[in-house]
Amino acid sequence: MKKIPFVDGTKTQEAYVTVNEQNYQVTPAVWTGNTPLKAQNLNLMQDNIEEAINIQRATVTLNNTVNANTNYTLPEGMYYKVGNNSLEVYYCDTKLKKRSRL
Repeated sequence: MKKIPFVDGTKTQEAYVTVNEQNYQVTPAVWTGNTPLKAQNLNLMQDNIEEAINIQRATVTLNNTVNANTNYTLPEGMYYKVGNNSLEVYYCDTKLKKRSRL
């Protein structure tokens, strides 16, 4: 997974509402809780996201052609659950897309 580097923003002006072309300063909502939305927390979530959702990745290089409508047995330790679109197949560095049924 490619991580996104989150960075906290900087307030550039106070919150306000415009009524009849006149700006009025408002007090923004106040949040409480155990997980403040900060860049540091978002970055920490990314550090173990793949382990947390149990993503398993593996590479298999085929030496023989697999003909259409032929069953292929995955190597030991690799699993695919039918119907959840979890199998990614690449050919010449291009991700192949599952053909939709007509």
